[in-house]
Formats: sequence, structure tokens, C-alpha cells
Amino acid sequence: MDVNKVKTKSELIVDVIGITAADVTVLTGKDIDVPVTVTGIASEELANYVSFTSGKTVYKSSQKDMITSTALSGGSQKFTLHLKKVTVDAKWTFAIDIPAPAILESKDTTKFEKTVNVDALDVSVTHDSGPAGKDVNLVCKVVGSQANPTFLWHVNGTPQSNTDDTESAFDEKTGTKSSTWKAGKLTKDMAYQCIIAWGGPPVYTLNTYYDMYTMKMDDAYIIATNTKSITCHLDGAKEETLKELQWFEGSTELGASSFKNTFGASKSTSVVTSTQTVDKSYKCKIADNSLTKKIDLYTVACTTGLAVKGKKATLVCTLTGLTVTPEISWNLASGTYTSNIDQTKVKEGIVKITLEIKALAQNTAVKLSILSPDGNTQQHSLFAYITALSASSTTVKHGDKAKLTCIVNGAVAEPKNIKFKDGNTEFKNVVKSALVNGVLTATVTTTNTVTADKTYTCEFEIGETKYTANPKIDVIKLAATAVTPVPVNSPYTFTCTYSESQAEHQVIWTGAAGKITNTAGTATSAGKTGTSTLAVDKIAADTAVVCSIGEANSKITLDVYDVTVKLNPTTKLYAGNTVSVTCEISGLTTSTDTTWKWMSADGKAITAGVTSTKDKSTLVMTKLKTARH
Repeated sequence: MDVNKVKTKSELIVDVIGITAADVTVLTGKDIDVPVTVTGIASEELANYVSFTSGKTVYKSSQKDMITSTALSGGSQKFTLHLKKVTVDAKWTFAIDIPAPAILESKDTTKFEKTVNVDALDVSVTHDSGPAGKDVNLVCKVVGSQANPTFLWHVNGTPQSNTDDTESAFDEKTGTKSSTWKAGKLTKDMAYQCIIAWGGPPVYTLNTYYDMYTMKMDDAYIIATNTKSITCHLDGAKEETLKELQWFEGSTELGASSFKNTFGASKSTSVVTSTQTVDKSYKCKIADNSLTKKIDLYTVACTTGLAVKGKKATLVCTLTGLTVTPEISWNLASGTYTSNIDQTKVKEGIVKITLEIKALAQNTAVKLSILSPDGNTQQHSLFAYITALSASSTTVKHGDKAKLTCIVNGAVAEPKNIKFKDGNTEFKNVVKSALVNGVLTATVTTTNTVTADKTYTCEFEIGETKYTANPKIDVIKLAATAVTPVPVNSPYTFTCTYSESQAEHQVIWTGAAGKITNTAGTATSAGKTGTSTLAVDKIAADTAVVCSIGEANSKITLDVYDVTVKLNPTTKLYAGNTVSVTCEISGLTTSTDTTWKWMSADGKAITAGVTSTKDKSTLVMTKLKTARH
């Protein structure tokens, strides 16, 4: 009997089986499918005896997440092992272990095997960037390969001869081999492909490039202890190149949070911002291409004095710590001038700049601008002599005290004898700020409350000159409309009225969270009486708001309460029972008495059986005959 032709319900017909499989490569950490094709299969039942084995690891055909198969067709069937995140080389044995036909009553099996190598490796290719004319070499590399790979290069899509690259010897211990493409001195962007194979069709195609760009960075000088932005310009750089940029302060590399990159299709920038207290050098670097520039710090001191009207005024500024002659310009509000730079001590770090205004006709503001090579301008404000004293007008609520303010702008010396007066009466307790950049502010609060518009006097002296100004107050009447308590979650509109305003004003409403915008009402002309309202859709708790015009303000507090109803007893009632209903108020903070009213369902007042206090009222109904509401 030919046992290979014997078949029962659970048996296979076995002729000549052929197994075809090829070794596979996979990038370390990636998934890979290992396909095996079997021919000469007489029945799909053969798939039940398939397995893949590597060392102690065995996957059987019943594990559908690891092994899948195609349908049997023409005696051929494909089985695929699905491996996840492969990290090491492995040999996998594909096996079909077919039991003997039952008629033979044997436990022997017929086994067919095929070994497949899974080669876990890494492939890489370098890219490069830099200026025109750079000598460029690109390296394509394989690490961890079991077999000797071959390399092919494409330049801008065109295949190159295998003789155009330099390949290293294959290191069998580490599975390492590399190919170096000598691109030469490039003058434009170029695209490359490194194609890797193992004696057959390409397995890996790696794209790379040379990114040609120009790098620029300017020298700069800035005033000491100032924050400075230093910019590195990259024209023509790819976004990938910009991401590789590094900054160094001296020899110390700066972290990524210290600078900001901005990519543009043709122009990109990287900006590092740092507070300068000493001269520093900054390096902008991408791979082996870099620029280093110095930030030259200086201090500036300018001397001015009181000038006589119509006479020459001289201003002198000395820059210390600057070892180059700067570019400067002057800006005057009025008048003609001449200027010069004394360069005799520039090498010693001292630059002296003098401005002469030929004939000073009025208070004159002056700006000295020092232009840094990086295009940034440092401006230093001076004054030929004191500018006019200014006083602010203030809106005050009728019956409040007023705060008076005067500002000195452009003082070249500390103002003396600062005074505020109401006629001939001088106010005490004047408060003044420090003199900073020629500016000083002085304030005082009136002794008495104010009830009418009024003009006051403030004065001070610099040298022999006395200056005066006249702060004014606009007294308005501002009052919030009285409010009565409201139930919780009720809508409410707050109202504020004002009158006797000298000028137009905007009414501002504020609450616990600050300024409120859903308001209406603005004074439209001087002296007009107006009303401003604040509408609130739902008020959940006691609320305080303030309406303000200038320094004048009025506060409104709304008392919000809640009412609860209690029935006793709360279960079903029967004819003849007695029942009580109680209404209670909670959250009421005002001292106002509460008026309670009880009414029947038909609108008639109920007074019998009612007892009430400020916070509670109870209605007692005895001997009920029918339902009551």
C-alpha cells in the first residue's frame, strides 16, 4: 500500500513539499515580516502543523497574531511570521511536522524545515551644510550586518558609477561597512541618495543633502547693564539646518531656551538675548561653520547746565569702555547746533562727544543717538535746560478730599522749595519722588473736603529760576441709587447718577474681579446730569460694585437672600388633620423689617393662624376638609 496516498477525514495526502524563504534585514527596533512559501501541498489542513522556532521561542500556526497564511492555491501556500521591534540577530526555523496517517498506527512524524536569518542592523547617512565652495564628503554606513552590503549613490536623482565613492572593508565582527561620497566643492544646494543592497534589489534608500547658506553676524556696542539681542543671519538655510544651530557665550554653550530661531524660505535668523554687564563674545555655530563677534559695552555720562535764553548751550557726553569711534547723530526739538567727537583717547576706551547749541531760544529736548554696527540705536535723552512744569486736572467727588499732582520734566538739577498753595495758604506734607532722568513727581492731599471746582498753585525752584503750574479739580456729584434686597438668582440693574461735571467723562464700574464692561451711560457734555447703569442677569450672592469718574467713586452693596418653604407633616394628610407651612429667609444682612403675606389659591389674604418674625413666618391650618394650596 502507498501510505502517501492514504487519506481519512483527518489525514493529509503528502507528495513532495518544497519550501522557499530568503534571509531578511531589519533596522534595529523596527518590525519585520518573515515570509515562507510552501509548494506541493495537497490539503489546507497542512497549515495546522506549521511552526517558527528560534532558540526557546516557538510560535505555532494557531497563534494568529504571530503567524498568518494565505489561502491554498495551486498547491502553494504562503506563511508569514510577524516580528515586533527586533533588536538582535536571530535564526528562525520554519517547520512543517506532519503526523503519520492513522492507518499506520505510528507516532512518527514527517518533518520539513527551512532556516531563515533575520539580520538586525542600523543604516545611516550624513548630511552637510555650509557656505559656497566648501569641500563636502557624505558618509553612508551600515552597522550590525551579517553579510557584506553594496552601495550605490544618486546625485540629484541621477545614478553614479560605483567607482565614484570610497568604500571601507567589511568588518565581519561588527558587521560594519561605509561608503564615502566625495561631493567636492559645492556652490548650490544638492540632493543625494545612498542605496544599500545585499547582492539583489535595493533594500534601503537613504535621502540626504548639502544645504548651502551664508552666515552673518554683526559686531555691536551697547550701554552697560542693558539687555542686548544678538542676531545670527542665515540666508538660504533649510529649516533642518537652522535646528542644528548652537550658541556659545565665550566657551560656554547656551541652552535652547536662551535663543529663538525664526525660519524663512530665503532668510532665517537666530536671536540670543542676554543682560550685559561686561564685554562678551558670542559664537553662532552650525557643525564646523561658525562666526564669533564681540559685544562692546560702554557707560555714558552727560553733563548739562542751566543756560541763559538766547545764549550758547553746551552739552558734553563721555562714553567709557568703548574702544572704537561710534557713529552718532543728534536730534533737537529746535535750534541749530554743531558737534564733534574727541578721538584722542579712543584707544584708552574714552570717547568724548560735545554738542553746542548756538542760541538757545526755548526749553529744548535733545537726543543723542549712538548707532551700533548691528543696526541698533541707543538713544540718550538730554535737556538744554528745564522744560515747563505741568499739572494734572483731577475729578473729585463732592465732599471728598482732593489729590493734587505736579510733574517736573527735564530737570538738570534737583528742584528745591516745592510748594502747593490754595491762594496764600500753603499745604503741608508734600510727597515727592526721586529725580530720575530729569523727571520728578510731587503730590499733596487737600486739608479740607472740596465742594466746588477750584484751581490751585504748585511751584518750585532750580537755580535762581522759579517755575509755577496750576492743578485744577473738577468737583462732581456722584451717587448710587439706593437698593433693596432681592431674591437669589434674580436679575438686577445698578444705577449711578452724576452732575456738575466740567468735562466729558467715562463712568467706570468695578467689582471684586476688576473692571466691568457691560455698562451704559457716559457724560456727554460739561455740566450735564447723567445716569450710568450696570445690568446683571443673575445675582447669586451679596454683591458690591463701585461706579467711578476719575478719583470720584460711589459704592453700592446689594443684599441677596433665599426663601425656603417647609410643610409639616410632609406625608399624606387626611380630613380633620392639622398642618403647618413655614417660610424662612436666609442670607439677609440688612436691618429692614420683613413684611409677610399669606394668600390662598384664589387670591384671598390669610391672616388666621399666622405667626411671623423678621426671618420666618408660619401658617397653621386646622381640621382640613379639602386640599389647600
